[in-house]
Parts: sequence; structure tokens; C-alpha cells
Amino acid sequence: MEYGTAAPSPSPGRRTLRDRIGSFRPLVQVVAFLSLFLLCILNSFIVPIVPDYLGVNDTEIQIGALLAANSFVTIFANPIAAFVTDRYGYQIPVVGGLLIYTAASFVSAFAKQIAANDLTKTYIVLFVTRAIQGVGDAFSVVASLSMVAVWYTSDDERANAMGNAFAAAGIGLVVGYPFGGGLLGGTGRNRRRMEMALYNNRSHISGVGAHCIANGIVAPWGGESARRSGPSMLRLLCDPYVLVCCVSLVSTYSSLAFIEPLLPVWMKGNFEDPVPTTYSVGLILLSLTVAYTIGSLVYGRLPGERCYWLNALVSQIIVAVCLALLPLVGLAHSHNLYYSIIPLFFLGFFYAVVDLVVSLLVGEIVEKRYTYTYGGVYALVSTAFGVGFVISPICGLTVAKYVDFNWAAWGLAIFIFATSFVLVFLRNIKGRGEEEGASEAAAVGDPTEKTKLLSGSAESSA
Repeated sequence: MEYGTAAPSPSPGRRTLRDRIGSFRPLVQVVAFLSLFLLCILNSFIVPIVPDYLGVNDTEIQIGALLAANSFVTIFANPIAAFVTDRYGYQIPVVGGLLIYTAASFVSAFAKQIAANDLTKTYIVLFVTRAIQGVGDAFSVVASLSMVAVWYTSDDERANAMGNAFAAAGIGLVVGYPFGGGLLGGTGRNRRRMEMALYNNRSHISGVGAHCIANGIVAPWGGESARRSGPSMLRLLCDPYVLVCCVSLVSTYSSLAFIEPLLPVWMKGNFEDPVPTTYSVGLILLSLTVAYTIGSLVYGRLPGERCYWLNALVSQIIVAVCLALLPLVGLAHSHNLYYSIIPLFFLGFFYAVVDLVVSLLVGEIVEKRYTYTYGGVYALVSTAFGVGFVISPICGLTVAKYVDFNWAAWGLAIFIFATSFVLVFLRNIKGRGEEEGASEAAAVGDPTEKTKLLSGSAESSA
């Protein structure tokens, strides 16, 4: 049927396109929620317990490299994930990503046995499996965010759906940090049993998630509608608006990437009461992730018009201020570990706002200036996350070891504050038509394309 002509009346008993689209939307959120929740819970549990698990001292750089391995591989896997998502739909990358994670988790469960309890070999096994998990990260995250962008078209709907997806990531972190810190807080024989239980639970959790998604949840939108070519990552990165978003995300992600590996080491060297343990460090990190979850849910449900660029600018400045205050808490209140919860809570809340707002902005940019395909742009979001989580742990831990944690935190806070002002350039995002003329606008910004995309998805699943 030619688009633009009158549609025939639906036959009796046949659901309309609007009905089918509406029925698929809850499933889209289920898939995005499950995939991001599973990935984040499996990523975060290791943070509080790495120093004790490796059982060696002076491991700052090694810890940073281990935590960064996942993100480093994600950077290189993202272009492939974007291509697969745009060309072959969402089912393959979502399910494939979780299955890769399951396989790597299973191997990591036996890291000490494979290495014959040799600490160096154990570290190598953990490093390799964590790097493999980065491939699973890339495929699942890119496909999940692209799905949400395709099926939720209005600003309010998309903000709400994206907020739910990011909240799922926050809930995964909420469960992962204290679960990892608390479950490995025992000693002796019980500790060894808990280690094995935790690692095997990782495999089972991700295996169950992959099984649920593979059994039909993502099937409705795996057809021809998703098989289209969007702008390449390189072309998008050369776009000034997308580049601004990437700079903002890299700097903001650096704050969390800096805190994750350094916080356990810093707390154990600066606080006296209570003496920091893996369990207490997990609880402290819990405040940050609870705040991230709350921030994602609250901002996604705000009524009325949103000034995205200004919201992101103010939030990024607050993230920088909170990071700068964290060392001061250690200096002023070294007698009480739990004072550090206050700056971490606000950092997590406004970190979530920046993350959500910029992710919404890149979707708007690609719609105004290119096509309604999102694999490339959300692969760039994932790449920005990877860059932040590669550079910050390694550089931050190195600086903290040879200079001081306080100065490393203050230097990063200054960087985040300075880069926040690039967001001013997003005040008025111009479409290609405004820059290059109406003829090219018609070629790259067909306003009926999103309708065609959804129509094809619903028809292929009917």
C-alpha cells in the first residue's frame, strides 16, 4: 500500500496497528529492564571484594585494569553491535549478549580452580572473562536502548521508558554492591562456599534471563522493520551535536568509574569507626546506586516541558561539586565512615539525570538530522561509557597511588565541571534541512519513516 493513501477499514476481529503497537510496548520495557538489570548486577558485585578476593596488597593498578577490561572490549564491540542491531533486528544482539555473559560467568566461577590457586593466573582468568563480558555488554545495551527509542516516540513516553530502563540498571547495582560485599564478608571454609555460590548464581541468573527473552519476548520486533541502515558511528561522531553529548557522557561516567575501584582502598586508609569492611563498603556504594535509581525514575516522570540541555548542564555541575566534596568528608569526618553517604547520594542522583537526559538528546539528534535508526548513536553512548570506565580507573588509581586520592578526585571534579559547559551548544539543535536546504531534509528526515518502521514491525509479528 502506498503511504499517504487512505488505509482500508480493518476487517472484523483484526486488531488495528495502534492496538498492536500498544500491546508490544510493555514487552519492550520488559526486555530492556531485564537485560540492563542482569548486566549491572553481574558487573557490580565484584567491586567491593576484588582486593580481598585477590588476596594481595598494593593492587590499585591491577584492580583498575581488571575493572576496565570489560569497558575496553565494549568500545571495540560497539560498532559490530550497532551494525547487527540496525541490519538484523534486536533479538540476536539481546539474546546473544546475555548468552556470552553466561558463558564468561561460568568460566569465572572456577577461576581459582583453573589457575590452581595461583594468584597471578587467577587474575589472568578473571581479566579474560571480564573482557569477554564486554562483548555481551555491547550487544545487549545497544539493542535494548534502540528498542525503547523506536517504540516510544513522544518526549514524555520516551523519557518515562528510558527512565525505567536506567532504573533497572540502578536496581542491578543496588543488588550487586551489597550482595558482593556482604556475601564475601565471611572467612575460611564458609567464605569459599559463598564465593562458589555467588559465581554460580551469576551464571544461573544470566542464563535464566537469556532463556526468558529467547522464548518469544523479543520476537515481535525482530523482522524486516529493524533491518535498515543508519548513519555510521564515525559519521555520527563527526556531528557536532553528537560529539558534545559524547564529551558530556565521558566526563560524567568518569566520576563513577573513578569511585568504584578507589573507594574501597580510600575508605580502608582514611576511616577509623567503623573499620571499613567489604560489607560496609558495599553499603556505602548502595547509597550511590539507590540515588541513581531514584533519579532515573523521578526525571523520567516529570510532567511538562523539559529543557534537556539545561537540566544536563546543572546536573553535571552538581556531580562535579559532589565529587570534590568527597575528600573533604574524609578529612573532616575520618571518625565516621557513613558521612561519605551524603555526597555519594547526590552524586548518584544527578549522575542519573545526566545519563538519562543525554541519552534522550542523542535520540532527538539522530531523528532531526539523520534517520529513525538508533543502533549507531546508542553504540556511541555505550562507547562513551566504555571510554570513561577505561581511562578513569587506570589514571585515577595511578594518580592516587603516586600522588594522593584527594588531589585525584579534585582534578577529576575540575575536568567534569569544565566540560559541562559544552552542553550550551545543545540549546538549539538544528535539523539538516535548516543547514543544507529543504531538498536534503526531505532525503534524510522523512517524517513518515518512524510510522513505517512501527508499521512494519507490527505487520511482521501479526
